Amino acid sequence: MKIDIIRLDLQNPLFYDPDPALKPFDMPFTSEHKKKEMLFCFEIEEAASLEFDAKREFFPGTLLACGQALNGNPLGLTEKSLVELPKARYFFAQVRELLDREAIIDLIMDIQQEALWQRTIPDKRLYLRFLYEDKSFVTQVFRSYKE
Repeated sequence: MKIDIIRLDLQNPLFYDPDPALKPFDMPFTSEHKKKEMLFCFEIEEAASLEFDAKREFFPGTLLACGQALNGNPLGLTEKSLVELPKARYFFAQVRELLDREAIIDLIMDIQQEALWQRTIPDKRLYLRFLYEDKSFVTQVFRSYKE
């Protein structure tokens, strides 16, 4: 499968309602999920996050937060209590299908190698996003970087 990895400059953060019950790799996606957009934030061990040929077992990393798209701004939630995909520069890739854990790890590793190949410093945090658009599920991976 040919996947384009691009640089994306996200100008505004995206916010999600925290939902610790979400599981990124164990969820049976159904027609009900077509209305939901989900974000998962992971942190990779620092040393592995900078290795060109890191071992697969380090990915996707430790799950730090997860949430689903907001419907408006529910009462009582502030930006501090929401899960955020921050404004940043990212290496980004998407596939118009739901990928399984192994395929997502392949994508994460490809993004890390591309970031290092381009002589940038990828952040140890990465974001996995699932959504439904244009009549198909989409899997997206975001990895911020420094020059």
